[in-house]
Formats: sequence, C-alpha cells, structure tokens
Amino acid sequence: MHGREEERARLRALLEEARAGRAAALVIRGAPGIGKTALLDDLADHLSPPVGASTGDEAAVLRVTGVETEAELPYAALHLLLRPVVDRVGALPEAQRAAVRGALGLSGDDVNRFQVGLGVLTLLADLSGDRPLLCLVDDAQWLDRESADALLFAVRRLHAESVAVVFAARDDGGFAETPGLPELHVTGLPADAAERLLAEHSADLAMGVRDQMLREAEGNPLALLELPRSLTPEQRAGGFAPLTPAFVEPGTLPSRVLRGFRDRIALLPPTARRCLLVTALAGDGDRDAILAAAESAGGTLDDFAILERARLLRSDGSWIILWHPLIRVAAQVDADIKERVDAHRALAEAAGGDRGLLHRAAATTGVDDELAQALDEVGERADARAALSIASSTAERAAALSGSPADRYRRLAFAATTALEAGQLERAEQLARRAGRREDDPASTRRLAGVRALLEFERGVPVAAARILVDEAVPAAAGMAGFRASVVARAAVYAWSGANDTEQHDVLDRLLGAATGPLTGLVAGLAKAAAGRPAEAVAELTAYVDAAEDPRLPVPQRLAAAHAGLLIGDHRRVRDLAVGIIADCYQEGRATLLPQPLGLLAVTQLLLGEPEEALAAREEAVRTAADTGQRHRLSHLTGLTAWAHAVRGEQEPAQAAARQALVVAGQRGWTAGIGWAAHALTLLDLQDGRYDTALDRLNDAAAGSARHSVSVQLHTLPDRVEVATRLGRNADAADATARFTAWAEATGRPWALAVAARCSALLAEDAEPLYHQALTLHAAEDHPFEHGRTRLLFGEWLRRRQRRAEAAAQLTAAREAFGRLAASGWQRRVDDELRAAGYAEHAPAAAEPLATLTPQERQVVRLAAAGLSNRDIAARLFLSPRTVGYHLYKAYPKLGIASRADLANVLNETEH
Repeated sequence: MHGREEERARLRALLEEARAGRAAALVIRGAPGIGKTALLDDLADHLSPPVGASTGDEAAVLRVTGVETEAELPYAALHLLLRPVVDRVGALPEAQRAAVRGALGLSGDDVNRFQVGLGVLTLLADLSGDRPLLCLVDDAQWLDRESADALLFAVRRLHAESVAVVFAARDDGGFAETPGLPELHVTGLPADAAERLLAEHSADLAMGVRDQMLREAEGNPLALLELPRSLTPEQRAGGFAPLTPAFVEPGTLPSRVLRGFRDRIALLPPTARRCLLVTALAGDGDRDAILAAAESAGGTLDDFAILERARLLRSDGSWIILWHPLIRVAAQVDADIKERVDAHRALAEAAGGDRGLLHRAAATTGVDDELAQALDEVGERADARAALSIASSTAERAAALSGSPADRYRRLAFAATTALEAGQLERAEQLARRAGRREDDPASTRRLAGVRALLEFERGVPVAAARILVDEAVPAAAGMAGFRASVVARAAVYAWSGANDTEQHDVLDRLLGAATGPLTGLVAGLAKAAAGRPAEAVAELTAYVDAAEDPRLPVPQRLAAAHAGLLIGDHRRVRDLAVGIIADCYQEGRATLLPQPLGLLAVTQLLLGEPEEALAAREEAVRTAADTGQRHRLSHLTGLTAWAHAVRGEQEPAQAAARQALVVAGQRGWTAGIGWAAHALTLLDLQDGRYDTALDRLNDAAAGSARHSVSVQLHTLPDRVEVATRLGRNADAADATARFTAWAEATGRPWALAVAARCSALLAEDAEPLYHQALTLHAAEDHPFEHGRTRLLFGEWLRRRQRRAEAAAQLTAAREAFGRLAASGWQRRVDDELRAAGYAEHAPAAAEPLATLTPQERQVVRLAAAGLSNRDIAARLFLSPRTVGYHLYKAYPKLGIASRADLANVLNETEH
C-alpha cells in the first residue's frame, strides 16, 4: 500500500460513518492494475472474517467480484454476495422474500425487480443491526445487470443503517451510471512510492532496467509487479538481450501488461494452457465444474499446479480464481476458434443446466433449431426472474441459431423488447433494426412497433413515434380491444406532445378513426389542445378521465388519463392516478415507464402545496430515468426541476437547470423540457421585476415548438397577464385573460376560476370585488402558490391606495402561503412590499410542526399516523425498516410528542 495514504484515509472515514449509524457508499474508479482491489483488501483486512463466522468483532464483510463471463447470468453476483447470509432471507417480508428467493434460484417464484432491490435493502439493514456491515464489490463493471440494479437500488436508499458499501470499477468499463454516489478516482503511484514497490519485489534489477520499468509502468502497481517478470535473467542484469515485446510494441499501459501475461502463457505446456482457457471461459470459478471440464480437455491437477506457481490462478476452497482479470483476456486472445469451441463444449458437459446450455450455444456454429428452442426456455425463465438483459441476450443468441426467418424475427422481437425494458435503448434499436418487418407475426410486430415508437420518442420525434403505432401496432392488434385501446391512448399522448404541425394533425386525425368509446374523447380533446384550443377540449378530456380512473385498466390508458387531467386542471385526480400507476409499475417491475407517473406526481404535489413530497418524487424519477437511459425523459424532468426551483424562488439552481434543459431539449426539439424551462425563467423574471425580459421570453415560448405544452399553453397565461399589465400592454393582457378564463370556466375548477378572477382584477378599474372573489374561490380549492400570488397582488393593489393595514394583512397571508412551499424568493418579494407598507419588522409566523420535518420524515409520519407498521412503511416508501424507525425517532421531538400513539392527534391538529 505504498503511496495510498489519502485513499486509505477516505475509506477509513467511510467505515467511521457506518460505525456511527450513517450509511455510506463510494465508487472507486481507475485503470486496470491501478490498485483498486488492493485498497479493498486493505480495508477488509482491518475488519472481521466474512459474515457467518462466529466472532465478536465489530464489523462483518460481504464481498463479491464481478466476472466478465458471468455478466450474462442473472443475479449471479448477488447470489455470491449473499451466499453467506442466505439463511437470513427467510426473515424478509413475504413479497421481498419471494422475490429474493426467486432471484437467487432458491424457488420458482416470479421475480419483481423492485422487490428484489427492496429485499436486498432490508437484508443489509437487518444484518447491520447485529454489527456494522461492510460490502465490497470488486470489478463492478462486470456485474450482471440485474445484480447491479438491485445493489444500486438498495445503496441509494440506505440512510440510518450501519452499512458501508464500496464498489470498484474500471474507468473504461461498464458501471458508468452511478448518479448520487460519491466517487474516488485512483491514479498512478507517486514516484517515490513506485520506486519502493519495485525495489521490494524486484531488488535484483540493474539500475538502468529499473529506471526503464518505472517509466513503462507509469506508477501502475500491477505493471510494476508484472512487467519485470517478463524479463530474462540477462535482461534483469542489464545485458544486451532485446527487450520483451511488452516494452516495444505501442499501446496503452493495460495492453502492455496484457502482452506480458500473454508472453507468460505462451511458455506454458499445451495442456496447462487449455486448463487456463477452461478456467477463463467458465467464469463462475466452480472448482468441480472447472476440473471436470479440464479433465475432458486432457488436463490434470499437475497443470493447475503449474498455473498456480506461475501466479496465473489460485485455488480458494471450492473455487478456482484467476489472479487478475486481464489473465482472462490474455488466455482467450491467443486461443484459436477450435480451442475456444472445445473448451465451451467441455464446460457444457460439466456444468449442465442453463449455464451448460449457454456454453453449448457459445460452442455452436451455424443453425441449431433444437438448441434455439432450449434457449427460448432459458430466456423465458430469465424473463420470469426479471432478468431482462439476460432474457434479451439469450433470445438474440437463439435468433442466430434459427433456421427459419419467422423464428429469427420472433426471437429478435423478444430480444428487442426485453432490452428496452432493461433500459438498454441503443441495443434495443440495433435488435429492432436487425429484425426488420414481417406481415405474418402480429404479436412480434406489436412488440417491435412499441420498441421503435419509444425510440423515436426518445430521439425527440414523438409524432413519428405515434405514426409507427398507428401504422404498425394498431393494425397488428386486430381483435384485441384492450391492447388496441392502450396503443391508441399511448399514440395520442405521443402525438399531442410533438411539434404543432401538419403531420401532428394528420396522425391525430388517423387516431380518431381508430379510437372507439371513451378513447374518441381523448383523441379529439388532445387534438383540440394541440391546435391551441384547450377550452374546447375540456369536456371530451373530462369524459375520458372519468372513464379511465378504473384501476383495472391497463397502465397506458390510465397514464393518458393523467396527462389529460393536467389539461383539465384536476390536479388532485392526476395525483391519485399517478400514485396508482406508480404502485403498478413497482409491482410489475416496469422501470422504463416509471419516470412518467413520477414526473406527473411531482408536478401535482408542488401545485397542491406538497413541496417536499414533490422533491422526493422528482428525485426518484430522475434516478430511474438515468438508470434506464431515457434522455428525453431526463430533459423533461430537468425542465420540471427548473420550474420547481423557480416556484420556490431559488434563483441559481433554477437558472442552471433551465439552461441545461434548454440546451439539451433545444438540440433535440424535446418540447416538454423547453416548456417547463421557459416557464421557470419567466417566474424568476416576474419575481425580480424583469418584465420586459419576461414578455420576450413568453413570446418566444408562444411561437416555439413547445407552444401547445401544458406549461406554455396554460400555466404561463396568468404570467403574461401580470407582465403585460405592468408594461401597459392591456390588449395583450386582455387576450390572455380571455383565453385563460374560457379554459377555467370550461373546467369549473375553483383554483382556475380564482386565477381567472385575479387576471381580470389586474385589468379592472374596480379590482377589489374581483380579488375578494378570487380569494373565496381559493378557499374552495387551495393551490398555495397561486393563492399566495393572488394575495401578493391584492396586497400591492391595496398598498398603492394607501390602505396599509389591509395590505399588510394580505401580504402576511401571502407570506404564509409561500412559506408552505418554502418559496423564499417569493417571500422576499412579499417582504419588500411589507417594508413599503411600513411594516419592515415582519415577525415570521410560528412554523407548523410538520414544516420542521424533512421530506422523508413527513412521509413516514403520515403513514405511521395511518396505522402502518415500520415494515409496511418501508415497503411503501422503498426504505429499510431501520430507516423508518430512525425517521420516527428524529420526528417525535420535533413534533413535541413521545410516542407513535400521539401522531394522529398532532396531524389532525396541524392539517385541520
């Protein structure tokens, strides 16, 4: 560990956090051989033996190393990590227990990927109740996708547990997307440390050779250890023999180290090389299977002894492990195709089961329909275990073995669909392109149409996505009324969210011909909204929302209803629909779909005065969209984030998020991100009195590609009224007021009618009755932000008429409304008005008890007050029971209570 003092200190600090009951995580990144594994070893050496040993030591260790050839085996890494504690799985809640057992192959239960992640979270939390727990995950770039997803899901939700998790991954490999986790980048050793390490292991090198080794190694510890081993005795002594090719051929340092391994392998006896190749291709390190396969390839234990002495592999109990991952590459690079095929065949016979079938597939060239059929079953089992990436790759291999074009089409369609569901969008696109199109397999055609449509949507061409569904999926859904309805609903939302042009109207017209029943109202309403006539759309959209609230309807139809709900201003109904859809997404493991309802939930929660809950929903949406590679959805959420910050008056984060959304969305034409970002910047302009800038921004948005979006078409109209009246442009203000009032009257929503009355008041000579009318309507359906703005404007109106006491009352109420949203920027504007009214020394109202809680504490407290147990709350919020208990422990003193029994009374007093 020469020269690693800073890195070791960082890891020790991580352990101290865990010992103090604060979960901590870290991702170590660096080049191959840079010392990542050594840092993990060093950390583990200071702690107790692996979990399961009877010891009273202060901490326990769970450890796993990713293996490249196991990246295609679902939950393989998770199985190895949890193997020492598998007996604790039985104590998990029922749904989590079933999911984890199914994932680990302990039962035939279907697997829900979210329940697996939650089960891992609960298990780690339970283990940390015994003593602090350290989880070490090496070569994380080679984790199978399912294990990586489950571990990251759990790690991001650890909070009050004595758990430290450290991942180590290459800079140039997988495991690149770990948003929210801190990182430590490990680089080469300092010169003095490199010299000490080289002298410690190669003291006999001549001075000139030593200097050359130091130059070649570039501070890489593996290179410092391995490159000298490639030297002959004469070279080590500084003789005139030519240097090994490792030193003279060009390439990166890892490639030169790899060449060193290849040179050493080339000196092995043929049978030892075959044994090394079998070990490299086996991947799982199973000693019995490797020895059996090696024996059938002509190898013996003597060959393995040679490999151990050459420091190419080591035996650890019932496992045979390569000394370094680069050896796996080196063993395969110099093996010819016959040697690799023979090794896979030997492993297929020795391994059996699904693993054996995968080896058999790797050894097979040409057509093999029988094997392809067997791989279909492997893929179906993987799909049932929510191992979507494995199901996809297995189906792709089966397609390559297919003799029939129809079978190939069917298998590639399945591969593309499961790749998409796993969040592998680029791979899904490649598979869909390879599949092509056929007319004789409607089921596969429907699958591929869904894939291509979502990819077009992600590309920023939602109208093209809708056209694919209209042209391909709808005809392939003949006789399937429920599926056809879901396709039409999805296509309608896609078309409505696209640019307002001739193609959009054409697609919506065609959808209108394909729609039946309530869907006719959805399509007709969205067409009118897209044409800039939202008031005319309200009746038809309301009818669809009324019909689509049934929780038994498929998710796409209810999701369309939630989008329609925004257009009719029924935010509570949108919130309730989103909550139900989110629950179904979690229940069904639909990660790709999840960011949509989470985004809708965040919007409505902020409008309804639940800012902390909105923050939690938005963060979860961003995490899931990032995990599943949905850049379009991320752009939308970034714009939404800007708007949320603007509502709270947070200038810098709002501007930063808006700029990001506008750059990314503007390049792709993603209208939703553009609309929310423009609305956010307009609110900031309003807050600071930049009315000319605000009007220019509103005009640009109204003429741009996002002009029909909810944010631009509806939410910015009251902004336009305020800005235009400030600038004396009453005609512009009157037009915007008329449009918003027509929409508000069509919806009948009290909050919308209140805002319409406020807009009219800004134009009226006798504004006071209209302000009072607005406040009465706000009381009937409160939206704190709009309520606060109404009181602020009324207070300004009263102050200008020297009615200072009345103005102060309205402004104080406005400040309280903004306080519910933690909208500090808008509170500052209120304070400016209060000072102008002669009330400079404003005494802030006492904070409500719930306002003192964190977002997570507030959610936990509400559920606990409803009678849910800690385990039930944990399952609902995707936390561990220990974290739930921690949040309650922190909340009780803030609420002035001592036990759970008092929660309901406190909430009733606060919320009524």
